[in-house]
Amino acid sequence: MEFMASLPADKKVVLVGHSFGGLAISKAMETFPEKISAAVFLSGLMPGPNINATTVYTEDLALATTLIRPCYLYRVEDVCEELVLSSKRYGSVR
Repeated sequence: MEFMASLPADKKVVLVGHSFGGLAISKAMETFPEKISAAVFLSGLMPGPNINATTVYTEDLALATTLIRPCYLYRVEDVCEELVLSSKRYGSVR
């Protein structure tokens, strides 16, 4: 976030987030959309404006439920407090 804040107004970056890095680039996209030309989620978490909402294709649901393994690196409450995404800015970065 410090790096993004330090970028001059005429500079843009491409962000790439892998795995939990998707949360970090989502936060950067929310805070600095004008400084990002594109964002890439490489097998990364891609939260929406409501962090608890997910979209799963029906045919993938059965497979996903057999493969899911809970893995909590952070408490949901901590992530929800730090990562607040707005509907207004969601989708504003390619």
